[in-house]
Amino acid sequence: MNGRTRLSAALAAVTFGAALLWPALYNGQPIFFGDTSAYIRGADAGVQAVFHRRSAWSLTGGDAIVQRPAAATQSPRAGSAAVLPLARGSSLEDKSVVSGRSPYYGALLYVGDLAGGFWLSIALQAEAVVLAIILMLRAARVHWSPLLLAGGAVIAGVTTAPFFVSFLEPDIFAGVAVLLCAALLGGSEELGLADRLLAFALLAVCVLVHESHVLLVAALLVLGAASLIFRGAHARALRRPALAVLAAAVLVAVAGELAFSAAVKHVIGAPPLRPPFLMARMIEDGPGYRYLRATCPQNGLTICAYLDRLPVAANLFLWDPSTRGVFSAVAPPVRRSLAAEQTRFVLAVLAYAPWTELRDALRDFGTQLTMSGLEEFHYPQVLKQSFEEKIPAAHLQRMKRTAAYRGTMPVGPFSFVTVVAFGLAAIVVLAALLWPRLRRALPQPLIAVTVWIVAGVILNAAVCGILSGPHNRYAARVAWVVPLAALLIGAAARERRGSRVRDAATSAEPA
Repeated sequence: MNGRTRLSAALAAVTFGAALLWPALYNGQPIFFGDTSAYIRGADAGVQAVFHRRSAWSLTGGDAIVQRPAAATQSPRAGSAAVLPLARGSSLEDKSVVSGRSPYYGALLYVGDLAGGFWLSIALQAEAVVLAIILMLRAARVHWSPLLLAGGAVIAGVTTAPFFVSFLEPDIFAGVAVLLCAALLGGSEELGLADRLLAFALLAVCVLVHESHVLLVAALLVLGAASLIFRGAHARALRRPALAVLAAAVLVAVAGELAFSAAVKHVIGAPPLRPPFLMARMIEDGPGYRYLRATCPQNGLTICAYLDRLPVAANLFLWDPSTRGVFSAVAPPVRRSLAAEQTRFVLAVLAYAPWTELRDALRDFGTQLTMSGLEEFHYPQVLKQSFEEKIPAAHLQRMKRTAAYRGTMPVGPFSFVTVVAFGLAAIVVLAALLWPRLRRALPQPLIAVTVWIVAGVILNAAVCGILSGPHNRYAARVAWVVPLAALLIGAAARERRGSRVRDAATSAEPA
């Protein structure tokens, strides 16, 4: 690749990345979610502990790590809404910090806020997508071409990718993780050392920003290792560096979690609490509630004291601070007891109703596979009320002028467009994988990469649907990788046809 070609590719990458920001530009601000403030406050707490620097997001009262001087203290309406706990169910004053909102993703948002309005944060998210696609192109042995430049416009225009790039949540990194794992597992022999190092760096970010991404990468790692059983010695040798990258990324996630736990214990004197997600899920599904009805109080579980509040939806169980909820509504010592007994509860429920739990898990998985939508990209009234309490005044005033706040984001039309694009792309992908003639006409690395993309989408549905429950957002966050795979299949097929035409023309020329 000469200098001019490199410059063209770099400009194309930057242009593609900028195009992915259009929902935020249309909105007038990157798009917030209910958890966005918790991520930022987690990072803000770390900055306070190390540098004694407060911000508009900093907590006040007993939950503050570094107190603002009395003369500088502002009311929420005067400039900061940071009067709520660090996260739902968290309280520094009570030595109770709930894990699950990555401080590493919070750092990305915190830096973006310092740079002005979180635009830097979503620009970095966009470039992560672009870099993952470039690595996938190399692994799939598909050349960058004008057709793929047009394909970039398609990705920005008719898929879910730009919405999640513009979202102040770590969801976009789930799709990035799928692409990186597919590139490594399907086309590692096409990637050089520099490519693998870049893939590792990006994958490390993916697993640090959300726990579900760790499970997704770990599942692909196990599946990739299992697939070696059916491959020859040479193929196994080629695959090992890719597996090493995935394993190293999982280790980074473990180290990151240990570092966070140690930091929290150092600052507040107690380790973070891990919410009992599986307990909440099993109670909502039914087997967990029926087990409690049959065995309480003889089983000795703390949750038996709250049987009158059950059954309840998992989100309410975990996060509702009223008497409708449990985990966030009880005292910190009780939260620790609930978190500590989750493993015993899960094993007991599995022994009590194994087939029912398996049926419910498969039902949630199947439901998740059929869901997609973009309803998170406008703000319902209940979320607006939450923002009034959580978001500092300067950000809140800008938010009230945005399309998402006013209800004018084109969520409905684009939900339809992205679902149609996904459906058509799925047909192309399945044809490439199942139609022998088309499969033989495509580069083998592209077929392998596509197989791993499909595996990643399916595993994402399993991780999210079974452990957290089916939601449109969980499917939509990775849905964009399927149209991308279809575009690459189309580009490769077109390139192969062009080569055949050129070869035929050359052979027809007189000697």
